[in-house]
Amino acid sequence: MERSFQTSKLPPVWLQAHITPVYKKGDKTMAENYRPISLTSTCCKVMERIIWRHLLRFLYDHDIITLNQHGFLPKRSTVTCLLQCLNEWTLSLEKNIPIDIIYLDFAKAFDRVPHRRLIHKLENSGIRGLLLQWIKAFLCGRNFKVKVGSAFSNKKDVLSGVPQGSVLGPVLFLVYISDLLTSLNSHHAFYADDGRIYGNSFSSSRIIQQDLHTMYTWTHVFLMPLNLQKCFVLRLGKNNPNIAYTLNNYVLESVQQINDLGVILDKELSFSEHTVHIVKKANVRSYLLQKTFTNPDEVLLKTLFVSYIRPIVEYASVIWSPALVKDKQLIEKVQRRFSKYGQSLRNKSYEDRLSTLKLPTLEKRRLFNDLVCTYNILSNKFSFSLADIFVLSDISRLRGHSLKLYHENYKTKWRQNFLTNRVFQIWNGLAVEIVEATTTASFKNKLGIYLYQSS
Repeated sequence: MERSFQTSKLPPVWLQAHITPVYKKGDKTMAENYRPISLTSTCCKVMERIIWRHLLRFLYDHDIITLNQHGFLPKRSTVTCLLQCLNEWTLSLEKNIPIDIIYLDFAKAFDRVPHRRLIHKLENSGIRGLLLQWIKAFLCGRNFKVKVGSAFSNKKDVLSGVPQGSVLGPVLFLVYISDLLTSLNSHHAFYADDGRIYGNSFSSSRIIQQDLHTMYTWTHVFLMPLNLQKCFVLRLGKNNPNIAYTLNNYVLESVQQINDLGVILDKELSFSEHTVHIVKKANVRSYLLQKTFTNPDEVLLKTLFVSYIRPIVEYASVIWSPALVKDKQLIEKVQRRFSKYGQSLRNKSYEDRLSTLKLPTLEKRRLFNDLVCTYNILSNKFSFSLADIFVLSDISRLRGHSLKLYHENYKTKWRQNFLTNRVFQIWNGLAVEIVEATTTASFKNKLGIYLYQSS
């Protein structure tokens, strides 16, 4: 590996990839509805990981990656991206300020990155010498075969793009679009190429439109076209003026709801449609598991649920945790039904089934996730600050831990059901030894004992 770095040469096997098409959505017979995932050399990935650590440290130290980029970065995620957005949107709606959100879709962005332009941007960012030469060798001269089942296609050369499924590919893509993000004047949040720009429908509409022009120009210069038919406007607020936005004279379509990083958002931010969607998805998988494992014992039943069902109904729950009783009951019904699949459990009550399986209710699990997220925010466990989401109380006159939250009286349903309001009471009541845990793992362990074993 050291020789590879010093000579800027990679063994031929490191430059080969087997492409596995992973279905996204739409017509399964259309190739464009599949994401190409590269299966590359394990040794190369070890080397990439070493390069990745040094490269990422450089990018952070020189502010090349902005705080509004959440994709493929340590201590950032789809949840932090959505949390940043929902915090700003709900605060605006609380003040009766309508919001326009523009969702942007790049056409096969990872596959289109021109190697010469990427190398030029890396060099302009200050990445030079052996590191730049090694990255150049990593990108150029690559080839691939597509694998479907046990069949392989003929070998083809890679002429552009960063390899999806590699370690370095995602961060190289972030470097490529970093100057685009710094050129935007509107509020914005990106998860890799999945972008949204937004602002006050009245006072910020002109700035948003200017940013759309800036973005279109950038995509033309840097050969990263937008899929205009998949760029949409979501309008929030009762008094929204419904301003039309354009990209290269194409009027963007206004939608009533949109799938934002796996969470269905509608113009009311109710999340009821999202609840229906994930419950349906969980029920389909439950049915398939029931047909595959006809009479599972208690250990297998719990393993199947925790591994294959619960992640569906818990993903990003800190964003959409339901306020309506009907939505809570609909989600809980997933676990209620699945826990009956074990023959020895069918005649027991739901509470007894959970006790036997040592499982909490899904509602309590969502509370657990809320509190873990709160801990991570207040303990600065993310690689950027979300601490302004919370307002701390005057601790000088309060007993208990030092991170008690100030309770703000909100008038709108949007802010009343936001994370800060949901966790306020129980967070302030947690014991000092729980809140002041030194690691997230320790906090989870202590919180689990408090929530699950005390009830």
